[in-house]
Amino acid sequence: KRRLSSARNLGSYEYHLSRAIALGREHGLTPVLSTVVSNIADMDPAVPFGSIPEKEAVRILDRGAELEDRREWARALEYYQVALEKHPPLRTYLRFRIAKCEQALGRLIEARELFWAVVDENERDNFGRATLRLNAAIKRIAAERRVALVDALGLFESRSPGKLLDHGWIMDGQHPTVEGHMLLAAEYAKA
Repeated sequence: KRRLSSARNLGSYEYHLSRAIALGREHGLTPVLSTVVSNIADMDPAVPFGSIPEKEAVRILDRGAELEDRREWARALEYYQVALEKHPPLRTYLRFRIAKCEQALGRLIEARELFWAVVDENERDNFGRATLRLNAAIKRIAAERRVALVDALGLFESRSPGKLLDHGWIMDGQHPTVEGHMLLAAEYAKA
């Protein structure tokens, strides 16, 4: 007999997290929740081939990459902004490249906002990176259920230049480095 899997969305995540808290308490455990860290600055989103001919997408992106390789960040940013208007199917990827240019130009606040927008708008293709909505839900559930919370995201961001989470604390899309695990362990001990 074949079963269909249930929807995997923020609502189902909240339900299962709440159930885990209740079950833990029923068995005498003290739950501690944590926000989820994500490498927002070093993980490119996928290029949506299929919505635009691959040769055309490669041509567009190669031109931008040439400018970036020459460290012509302002020109690359301008190029990507024009390409964004002309090629909406490449929106997410082009916004990521714009954020990389903003980062290279030292405009870290603008870069951070764009990186988070890319992660949040592209939940299905983000290497398991947590969205801002997910972290807000975790914080809300911790408050509603009166559960201790380790704000891992805030902790890592406070130690990152411009609050940009990258390979400094995270190895890939979501797994902390050894230093990151040590930092988290200390915070869990406090909680």
